[in-house]
Amino acid sequence: MNTEIHIPERILLGAGPSAAHPSVLAELARPTIGHLDPALFPVNDAIKKLLRYVFQSDDSLALPIPGTGTAAMEAAIANLVEPGEKILIGVNGFFGMRLAEIAKRYSANVETVNQEWGLPILPEHIELGLKNNPDTKVVALVHAETSTGVLSPIQDICKVVHQKNIPIIVDSVTSLGGEKLLTADWDIDFCYGATQKCLGATPGLGPVNLRARALEKLYSRKTPIATFYLDLLTVHKYWDAERMYHHTSPVNNLFSLLRALQLVKEEGIENRWLRHKKNAFALRKGLDVLGIKSFASQEYELNTLISVIIPDNVDDMKFRNQLYDQFNIEISGGLGDVKGKIWRIGLMGYSSRHENIVKLLNALETLLITNGNLKNKVNAVKYSEEAFSN
Repeated sequence: MNTEIHIPERILLGAGPSAAHPSVLAELARPTIGHLDPALFPVNDAIKKLLRYVFQSDDSLALPIPGTGTAAMEAAIANLVEPGEKILIGVNGFFGMRLAEIAKRYSANVETVNQEWGLPILPEHIELGLKNNPDTKVVALVHAETSTGVLSPIQDICKVVHQKNIPIIVDSVTSLGGEKLLTADWDIDFCYGATQKCLGATPGLGPVNLRARALEKLYSRKTPIATFYLDLLTVHKYWDAERMYHHTSPVNNLFSLLRALQLVKEEGIENRWLRHKKNAFALRKGLDVLGIKSFASQEYELNTLISVIIPDNVDDMKFRNQLYDQFNIEISGGLGDVKGKIWRIGLMGYSSRHENIVKLLNALETLLITNGNLKNKVNAVKYSEEAFSN
């Protein structure tokens, strides 16, 4: 890299990417080897096993798609939905809309169940959608809507969908590795995520997990899969014992992902869920003292991404640029319908640490006072730490 280009080491507390553990980053510097080198195959096998652990699904096809979460999203639609088939999509934010857009591009017959941004998709919404669309072949929705910080009750939604014996696609990009997710117990057919959020790896891979109902749908297709690169009928042959060439696998990213997954296993998935929950609670207590209120419906708030209403008389871009320039902290603004109205604060993976909460709350309080949006110091960190210790 040109030494004149300075890349700062940010405190990443936005909607993603999140920070990666130093040992994860170190894996990227391993010598590059060929993607068909036998030395790589134990790495691939370990990744598959650990992905099943993270998804909590032992009886599944699990592998990482080369590309970010959007690539995994597209793979789900491209592989499970044939042209002309009806797909029912729950839309309560930007990424539900993206699911629908991708499905349209693959010539699906798209019907949507729409919910106000900030509220979850509920089982009764999907039940009504299926009643009105009895010819539905696939259902898809977002578990953790990254644009709003809302967690929809996927476990109960799956029960409704499977009364019709059709597969469900679940986007877990912002929940995988940070929120409770039991892919087997909840009977999720096709679940996908991303490596750069709660898993604590770098951007570039999108883990997918397919169980029996999804695999049956995939193998019984009557039409070719419209994408070559994301065709799981052939991609999986590289990951199985056949080791068939399909594309050049990003080997250094795989080294890095393996280390990240090992860290998840070492911490324990339930302990990881609990860490995200405690840190989110502590941050919200501090934000509340600062007068920064939650945007998402309280009962369905994410622990991995906290959405808040921008305080009155605060200039969104100016404030976030001040966080960059003065405190080296990144948080995210809103997307789509809530652009300029909310902030999205990510506490995911290695970024979900107590020290980051302290730094952010101190920075927010300082800027709110400096900009005249807060009259007096309220010591938000104190209230946050009291919440953290309880």
